[in-house]
Amino acid sequence: MIKDYELMVMYTPKLNADEANAANEAVLNQLRDSGAEIIKTDPWGKRMLAIPSKKMQEAHYFVNYFKMDSLAVKALKKQFNINEAIHAPHVCRAWRVAKEDNMADLRLPNINKYIVSGRIANDLELKYTPKGTPVMRFVLAVDRNYKDESDQWQKVTSWIECVAWNRYAENLANNAHKGTALLVEGRVETRNWTDQNNQNRKSTEVVAENIHILEWKPRDGQNTGSDEVPMPEENMAPSKTTTDDLPF
Repeated sequence: MIKDYELMVMYTPKLNADEANAANEAVLNQLRDSGAEIIKTDPWGKRMLAIPSKKMQEAHYFVNYFKMDSLAVKALKKQFNINEAIHAPHVCRAWRVAKEDNMADLRLPNINKYIVSGRIANDLELKYTPKGTPVMRFVLAVDRNYKDESDQWQKVTSWIECVAWNRYAENLANNAHKGTALLVEGRVETRNWTDQNNQNRKSTEVVAENIHILEWKPRDGQNTGSDEVPMPEENMAPSKTTTDDLPF
């Protein structure tokens, strides 16, 4: 099976830059003779060794990227000709193939995970979409304690906008109230909307994918929540959704 590999080679500092390039070209020819397809060579220049020895304090670094049959690579490791100019050649699987010298080649995971605990800071109001999906907006007050420059304890509170859908929204309506402690797991969503003055606004909130009520107390009643920020669209819900806009 053809796979991507990289070969890091260090050459003795006794060589000048041209001689080091020639030595690396000889290594590339040896790779080609063994059936490798050379993709790119990355010359790092002369650098100090991570672990200097008595014989060598620095070396010319080269990283060579190539494609090759995995069985042939095993044989290559055994028969690699190491001359006096080459120090510690190392072959390994390439986690990326460097086609260009930029960060665009990196493969980043798509992770959007947010975990927060705090107390509900607003009166809760359960609402429904036109198709009957339960939805609730709420704010978590999250405290952080720290010592100031005078070594005195201070407290700062962050206000985290959250949205709950379906059974999580109904569970909050039935078992939580302003002041209830929650632990919320979800994802962060940013959306644009237009206020009553026809001004473009932006809001960032946590769409809850799991909610843990950390205490159980009877509710004293509910009041109408704030309408400063409109309800999210139903397509933000973590479960079955529609594409209808909310009428409020």
